[in-house]
Amino acid sequence: MVYKKQHISGSKPGWNSINRHLTPHYGLLISSLTAFLFLTCLCTPSISLCAPGDVVKSSISAQDKAQKTIAKLLKTAKENLGNGHLDEAATALYEIYLNFPDAPQAEDALWRTAKLREKIASNKLDADFEQVRDLYRSYINYFPRSARVPEAYLKLGFAYYHMHFYREALSYIKLFMKKYRDSPLILQAKRWKGKTLIKIGRELDAEELFRAISRDKDLANRTVGIIGMGDLRYVHGKY
Repeated sequence: MVYKKQHISGSKPGWNSINRHLTPHYGLLISSLTAFLFLTCLCTPSISLCAPGDVVKSSISAQDKAQKTIAKLLKTAKENLGNGHLDEAATALYEIYLNFPDAPQAEDALWRTAKLREKIASNKLDADFEQVRDLYRSYINYFPRSARVPEAYLKLGFAYYHMHFYREALSYIKLFMKKYRDSPLILQAKRWKGKTLIKIGRELDAEELFRAISRDKDLANRTVGIIGMGDLRYVHGKY
């Protein structure tokens, strides 16, 4: 019987055989491990490729840039107002609200835009009160806690009146009178309620309203009542 001579070396028996089997898989193993670590970084929110300080600096830089743009737009609006260019001023102010709705200046910018558009529309034969309506509506929706909201509701009624949507106008005016009875604008609301009643053919209701106001102790109220009665006489052809 012939025996094969065993291989004797300084390594453990069988290691060279194991090594030969594992060596071709080292590249695949390392690639798989690298891919696993990369995916873990992507899926873990707490892991960021940027240092915290870099994120803060980037945020501050964005805020500074926004404030510079807002300051520029405010300057543009002021210059245009000074030159009597109301349309351009309104456009600049609206851009502040449109592009930076969360900025501290956004609320005032939208309000001023609405007031300017209302002024522009009031001086035009082809007045765009639909735009005025939309601006005041946006103000109510986006800044519901503002002290200007009561006036915005009344302005909505005025806008509908000028658009010849008298029933919608009456709804908003009555809503204002119900919700904000102590408002300093209540007298103005009563006058426009009477004017709207006349437009929808409810002249008796308008007369009752104006007559009651004309008997008020307050001179301002009496004046509004007298003007309203004059409007009724005009409708009836009694100049």
